[in-house]
Amino acid sequence: MKWKITTDVVKDRDYLSWVVDAHSIEDAAQIGRGCMLGAGITEPDRFEVTLFEEDKQRICDKLLLALQLTRHLCGLEDLRYEDDMVIATYRDGYTKLISVECDSGIAMINDILKRLMR
Repeated sequence: MKWKITTDVVKDRDYLSWVVDAHSIEDAAQIGRGCMLGAGITEPDRFEVTLFEEDKQRICDKLLLALQLTRHLCGLEDLRYEDDMVIATYRDGYTKLISVECDSGIAMINDILKRLMR
């Protein structure tokens, strides 16, 4: 399982966080302590462990920015994630529906690219 370890410790103007593979929350916490010590944090228990979930709308938002920089998809205006579908909207109003049911974040990106390149 993937676990996200977040902390209130700021380093290089950002909060420290890690995503780790572990079988249990206890194992993830042990890994978190090691990460904190490895980062030079003297209080290695200043963190929180939560189950990692991908933010699919955020993935769409960041992907949209990259795609708009290309010649082929510069007219893409929006990528909206709704109910296991991504709705791609172009400046002229044309839309494409892309099924991303049961996709991981990286599989979703792959499906979006395949459909937009048709």
